[in-house]
Amino acid sequence: MQSRRTVHGPKENQTRPAVDPLFRSAALAYGADVIGVVLTGGLDNGTAGLLAVKDCGGITIVQDPNEALAPSMPLNALQHVAIDHCLPLDQIGRFLMTATAREVGDPNPPPLRADNNSRCASL
Repeated sequence: MQSRRTVHGPKENQTRPAVDPLFRSAALAYGADVIGVVLTGGLDNGTAGLLAVKDCGGITIVQDPNEALAPSMPLNALQHVAIDHCLPLDQIGRFLMTATAREVGDPNPPPLRADNNSRCASL
């Protein structure tokens, strides 16, 4: 039996699968519980999806484009979406661990939008 791969259907941002449809569907299904992360990559894949995450109340994160091997994706997101956090790669994992470790109903959850990391604000 041949395995099914995601090779059918239209391309978005010259690729299939693309992260934008994933982010959009997650944002619609889970709203403020979604965290969208865009890392290094080409073109503008991820920008429209992060906008959907933001519009639905989720948290948006991009890798600092100054350290990205291919900075186009994080740069485009920063130019078109009010990104919550622009972080170096080595800080994204820690942030996600903190953000997802909160207990339901915790009266003192960690601040998830405390800073915008101005390192990227000038881009």
